[in-house]
Amino acid sequence: MQTIQVAFASDNNYAQHMAVSIVSLLKNVDDSIAVHIYILYEDLEKRHIDNLKKLIGLHENTEIEFVKLSLDDFSGYPLHTEWHSIATYFRLKLPSLLPHIDRIAYLDSDIIVCGDISNVWKSFMADNVMLQAVEEPTPLYAHRLESLGMKVGSPYFNGGVLFLNLKKMREKCFEDNAVSYIQQYNRYIQFQDQDVLNALCEGDWKPLPLNWNSFFFVLEGIYKDKYRLYKRQDVLNAKSKPAIIHFNQHPKPWAEGCIDPRRMEYFKYLEYTPYKGFTVNQAKSICPVLKAYFSKIILQINIYCPSLYVLLRSFKRRIVKAHG
Repeated sequence: MQTIQVAFASDNNYAQHMAVSIVSLLKNVDDSIAVHIYILYEDLEKRHIDNLKKLIGLHENTEIEFVKLSLDDFSGYPLHTEWHSIATYFRLKLPSLLPHIDRIAYLDSDIIVCGDISNVWKSFMADNVMLQAVEEPTPLYAHRLESLGMKVGSPYFNGGVLFLNLKKMREKCFEDNAVSYIQQYNRYIQFQDQDVLNALCEGDWKPLPLNWNSFFFVLEGIYKDKYRLYKRQDVLNAKSKPAIIHFNQHPKPWAEGCIDPRRMEYFKYLEYTPYKGFTVNQAKSICPVLKAYFSKIILQINIYCPSLYVLLRSFKRRIVKAHG
C-alpha cells in the first residue's frame, strides 16, 4: 500500500484550523492510500492533541504523530509580519526531525484540500528536485530577489504548499545552510522561511500545477498574466477548479469580515472535527473591509516602492512596541 507523508505545524491558536485542513485532506484522498501525518508543535494543549487524534477515524489508513520542537532552536529568527508565529520556521527542521522519511508534503494550516493529493504525489515521487511548489505572481517578488541573494529573473514560490525531497535536502546540508543564510540575510527576510527556502532551493525546484495552491490572488485574477511559469489558462483553472484553497488573505474564514467567497468550504469540513459548531458573523462589517482595502494599498507600496514599505513597517513596529 502506498503511503503519503504529510506535515503540518501549529500552535494553540491554529489547532482548530489545522484540524479542518487535515479533515479536508483525509476526506478527499483515495481509500487505497495510507496517510501518515506529522504535526510539528512547541506548545499544544492536551485538549487540542486529543481532538486531533480523533481525526484518525476519518480515513481507514491514517496515522497521526506529534513531533515536539523547542523555540530555543529558533532564537534570533526574524518575524516581520504580525500574522506569523515562530512556528512557521519549523518546516526548515524536517530533514533532521524525520531522518527516516525521504519525501513529505508540507501544508499550511489555512488551507482546504479539495482534490486527491495522491495524484500530485505520484509525479513528485518521479522527480529529483529539492522541492515542488506553486510560483507567486512576478510583481510580488521580483524587486526583492537581489536583496535575498538570488538571481534577477528567478521564479519565487509560495511556501504554503510544499512537496519536499528530504533525502536531497540532507545530502545538500540544507539545515546548516539555512542557519547561515538567516544570519547573513536577517535584515532582508520579509516572509520568514519562505524567503529562506526560495534562496536555498533556487534552480532546484519545479512548479506544481497552480490549482494545487489557489491563493487569494488567483481568485482575484489581478495577476493572471504576471507569472513566469504559468499561462493565463492555468490561472483560470486554478480559480474555477482548485485542488487546494489557500486562505492566505486576511481576514481568514474563521474571522469576521472574510471576503473570500470560498470561505464556506472551511465550515463544511469543520463539521467533521471536534470543533464543530464554531460560528462567526460573516457580515462584511466596515472595519474588516477597510482593513482589507488598506492592506491592498500597502501591498502595492511593497511592490512598487519597497523602501517606503520598509519605512512604514519600521514605524508600525515602533508604535506596537510603545503602545502594545
